[in-house]
Amino acid sequence: MIYEMDKISVAVLAGGINYISLYEGYRPGYKGLVLLEGRPMIQFVLEALRNVPQVKRICIVGPEEIRKGIEDTDSYEYATEGKSLKESIFNSLRHFNDYPVGTSLLPR
Repeated sequence: MIYEMDKISVAVLAGGINYISLYEGYRPGYKGLVLLEGRPMIQFVLEALRNVPQVKRICIVGPEEIRKGIEDTDSYEYATEGKSLKESIFNSLRHFNDYPVGTSLLPR
């Protein structure tokens, strides 16, 4: 039996910082901007998601700096990273559900 799947929205959490020295002279920076074969790692993730027919919207959750590693920045949506993983996830949910900016999804 074949099931049809609705189009889905995907959040890419891209705010993590790498503190491990990867090579001589390496300075800590965002994991998504670590170069692999001369390209930022986030680009491989985004290209893979673009090739999934069921993916409708892609929202990158992270700092403004992460955009410098993204080709075709207009193809993606953006949400601000939170102070914690949980807050970043809530920010992506808020983004996709078009919640007003002042609305909190965090439990009280």
